[in-house]
Amino acid sequence: MALKITITDAGRAEITNAENTGTAPVTITHIALGAAGYTPDPAQVALQSEVKRVSSIAGEVVADDTISVTAKDEGSDTYTVREFGLITEHGTLFAVYAQTDPIIEKASPSTLLLTIDVILADLDASSLTFGDISFSNPPASKSVAGVVRFADQAEVNAGTVTNKAITPKTLAERTATDSRTGVIKIASQAEANAGSNLTRALTPGRARVANDARYLRRQQNLADLVNKSQARDNLGLSETATTGMMTTPTDSTIGLLVRIVSEEGFFGLGSTRSPAVDDCNSIPANGFYRLHGSTANAWTGQSSGDGLIQWSWDSTVRHQIGVARTNNGQLWYRSSYNGTFSPWQQAASSSTTITAGDGLTGGGDLTTDRTIRMGRPSSLNGGTENSANGWTHTHFIDTTISRTNSSSTTLLAAAAMNNHRTSGDHDDRYTQPGQYGWGTAYSGYSDPMTGGWGQSSFNALEVPSGIYYAHEVVGGRPNGHMTEADSGTLLHRQIGHTGMQLFLSRYPQFSNRLFFRSRTSGEYHEWARALAVTGTGRPFSVGNINYIDETGLYRIDGSTLNVPSGIGSGAILLHVCWADEGASSAASQLVLGYTSGRLLQRARNSSGEWTSWSEYVPDTRFINSGSGLTGGGNLSADRTLSVDSSVVRTSRTISAGAGLTGGGNLNGNRQIAMGTPGTLSKSSSNSVFSTGHTHAINIEGFFTGGNQSLGGTGFQILPGGLIWQWGSINSGVVDDVSVSFPIRFPNNVRDVVVTHNGTQASFYGAHSQSASGFTSRRHGTGGHVASWIAIGN
Repeated sequence: MALKITITDAGRAEITNAENTGTAPVTITHIALGAAGYTPDPAQVALQSEVKRVSSIAGEVVADDTISVTAKDEGSDTYTVREFGLITEHGTLFAVYAQTDPIIEKASPSTLLLTIDVILADLDASSLTFGDISFSNPPASKSVAGVVRFADQAEVNAGTVTNKAITPKTLAERTATDSRTGVIKIASQAEANAGSNLTRALTPGRARVANDARYLRRQQNLADLVNKSQARDNLGLSETATTGMMTTPTDSTIGLLVRIVSEEGFFGLGSTRSPAVDDCNSIPANGFYRLHGSTANAWTGQSSGDGLIQWSWDSTVRHQIGVARTNNGQLWYRSSYNGTFSPWQQAASSSTTITAGDGLTGGGDLTTDRTIRMGRPSSLNGGTENSANGWTHTHFIDTTISRTNSSSTTLLAAAAMNNHRTSGDHDDRYTQPGQYGWGTAYSGYSDPMTGGWGQSSFNALEVPSGIYYAHEVVGGRPNGHMTEADSGTLLHRQIGHTGMQLFLSRYPQFSNRLFFRSRTSGEYHEWARALAVTGTGRPFSVGNINYIDETGLYRIDGSTLNVPSGIGSGAILLHVCWADEGASSAASQLVLGYTSGRLLQRARNSSGEWTSWSEYVPDTRFINSGSGLTGGGNLSADRTLSVDSSVVRTSRTISAGAGLTGGGNLNGNRQIAMGTPGTLSKSSSNSVFSTGHTHAINIEGFFTGGNQSLGGTGFQILPGGLIWQWGSINSGVVDDVSVSFPIRFPNNVRDVVVTHNGTQASFYGAHSQSASGFTSRRHGTGGHVASWIAIGN
């Protein structure tokens, strides 16, 4: 298969100059071989990882846009080729090709012989020439001698392969059929006369002889009838046809034949102008007819001069085909059964074209089956719209979609529970809003979320189950694991004299810390920290190895920050803390590469400063002194390499600055690239470091602005679509008060809670809830004074 190569900008400029100035075609003198796999770029001036440049090449032009190039390397080098480039006599990278899978691999004792057919997308292949070496093996074509494969019998019979040769034997065995061409035998005269053989060809001469013996000849005008008397009897003419005395036919068959013969054009036969019809539904007999401008029951758009053919299977079934005189000869058809015609249907022309509209691809004329496909979708972002353009399309992203919940079952269940709670037939399974941390938006210090229930110790047996805010409370948080200023959320479950607690820190620097403990026989166990794993038993990944604060085994991913250069995804990191826990404690780190097997080590002092990475290598590794050098040896001891004065040094380097990677000395082409971006969080900033960078994120913007109104009657829209609304009621002595929400819930109201806010002994409930409001119902005496809160999406 020919490879579609990328012509570089430099190569295109060189061949364009040669064509415009009339100079000789560009000469390809070398092929560069490399190990990198990637997508080629026309702006390239060199391979990304060149390993060998071969001058033993040959090439031929095998088509207007295709060349066949052969490269040979008889050296002892060992390498894998994933990229190659064509080099001109001026050292220009004329064209480049690359792929991720190996193209060819060379072992030390072998000879590399690589023949490649290359397609030049929009250049004339004759603009290229090659060196004088001629060992090319191009593919054979109509104009170039070369290598070709023989087609097997199945391929010869199929007749679709275009790049294989046919042998006389396979050609002889390809016999002609109704659906394909091929070799066929000539029928003998006896076979032609018999007319029963279906596998032989008939020559014109033998066909004439056979037809003369079988059929009447037009030029004879019935004179060649063998038995004329019998023919007259068969036609029902009897003796009348020979006397010329018949004036009034009495036999209907004879009369019809006389009319056909005497009235040329009857039913449209033998006439240059077919008879006209007034109504397509009332044509009496089979034949050829002509329509005029007012013919009834014709097809849409019918005009004067259009033609119609009718034929019948029996007295119940009729078929009609109409041909338009204009409109490019449109063809129409219909059928009838028991006098009822189906609607006219237009037959599509093979030249009719199905065109793919915006967002679609495919189509074409109807000379064969066609397919309309949806084009490749474009990437979506916050600014895309519902649009189709060209062969692609985009969508508008509705950021409120997560607020939608079409389930009415949940609302009905919640309403039923609230009605039972507010009735006189409820039990102590229902808590008041705010009690033990349920049904509130935030917590109070040292208390359950709201409700005024104080608590000085979470080690006591009588603490009820609930959600608490733990801050400087005995047993409220795992002291010794955090700073004294830390606080967080405590989930407590009371089960008699047993229980369990989960604690989650509220500070960003400890946001990944989750602690747990349980109680048996009235005594709590020590707090323990939960460590995350991936679920497969592997160590969990870490985002930045500079800020690990606990001894453990960690996994490095592609986005992990501050990893040693050259250590990729899958590496294992051992972190050991030598003093107190924390991101600035004295510690050591050991990294083992996943594929490379490299082993590196560094340490951090109590001030939080990391040393540079040191890499360990086996003492069996050997340093060889190359050309122009002396010294070397294995690494069981220090070694020295000395450079001869005759060697030209290439030690000058291009270094990648902060946020970048790449560079190196000048003994080859180098590349500077942007490093891996760092993981973003709400505490990240606009900064550049080492081989990466981060950006600041304005999280406050997700909550403020149009997302909130914090007055006495107000609302707060949370990310993800959840909405809180609140307000108060102060009306006269009325039982029902209609309340409108500050904003309409886009989808559903989930719950509304109304609480007493006055001095009268009343309690309240909410009913008739909708997305825009509810009705507050008072149960008691006095004024209707209450506060309410609603949640929905």
